Amino acid sequence: MPAVAGLRARRGAAPHGCVRDLGSRGSSVSARLDAADRWIRDRVAGLGLAITGPIEQPHVQPWSTVLRIPTTDGDLYFKASAPVQAFEVPLLALFEDDFADRLPEVLAYDVDRAWMLMRDAGVPLREVVRTRQDVHHWLSTVPLYAEVQIAAAARVRELLDLGVPDLRLERLPDEFGALVARTDLGADERAALHGLRPRLTALCDELAQDRIPETLQHNDLHYNNVLVRDGRHRIFDWGDSSISHPFQTMRVTITFLKWTLGIVGDDEIDRQVRDAYLEPWSGFEARDALLRSFDLAQMVAGVSDALTEDRVVRACGLQPDPADRRAIPNMLRGVLEEL
Repeated sequence: MPAVAGLRARRGAAPHGCVRDLGSRGSSVSARLDAADRWIRDRVAGLGLAITGPIEQPHVQPWSTVLRIPTTDGDLYFKASAPVQAFEVPLLALFEDDFADRLPEVLAYDVDRAWMLMRDAGVPLREVVRTRQDVHHWLSTVPLYAEVQIAAAARVRELLDLGVPDLRLERLPDEFGALVARTDLGADERAALHGLRPRLTALCDELAQDRIPETLQHNDLHYNNVLVRDGRHRIFDWGDSSISHPFQTMRVTITFLKWTLGIVGDDEIDRQVRDAYLEPWSGFEARDALLRSFDLAQMVAGVSDALTEDRVVRACGLQPDPADRRAIPNMLRGVLEEL
């Protein structure tokens, strides 16, 4: 089973968690927290609202933190991202007008400090997708996501300039080789992984021949990152995104969904989610070509996932448990099995 089925939050602990920066440098932790508190209170007041209770911190990780603010208009949420994921704030600002129906409803931004204030979007799909009958939530979400990707294809240069990582297919073999070289592995494992390069190159070359544009690839589209309220599904947490072949995202989505439902092996749900996702892409290729590209992208996706994980781990100075399935050596072992 791919390492994506492990708990993705388990990236390890950092002795100086970079979330403490709260997007600001050169001052004490307490001063930065005070600055965030003032910013939140000023923005809430500017919206004509009042805070009605204590501000709580339901989520804190080295790469981001979230605060819950109870107000006279319901809960609001403040998110601060570490520098490695700071591009999420301008990314959402870039698409807020076109996709206000499916992205977080952001009420205020501070791009320089990677802060944003968001409206409550409901409950995550992990709380509502419990049986096969609930899969309709994903069948509604994945085409919405595909439409964002299609629109983003025309703005790749802007996204790269914002800091979205470049994992386009032509770069993957070199990036993979560098990752293998710097990872703590046994000599035989390292040699075997380096030996995958010709196959990875061939897969990337074939995938690059389709007419699907490389674009925004969320890389973390699972049950914690889609929220639903009043029938509206919104996609959150874009900080693991990259620019690459778009179909790779579905590796995480489908694997997590099947893991949630206790499904092992090939299943009709694989095809249901795949087909719902591919529908908006039907104008780009014939169905047989889309299916071939989808299969190829699932093979390559494990490499992109490992590179994304490594980027965050190194940037935040994390020290994952060697037994963690998402420790980089273990993710690379998974790539070796999959390819």
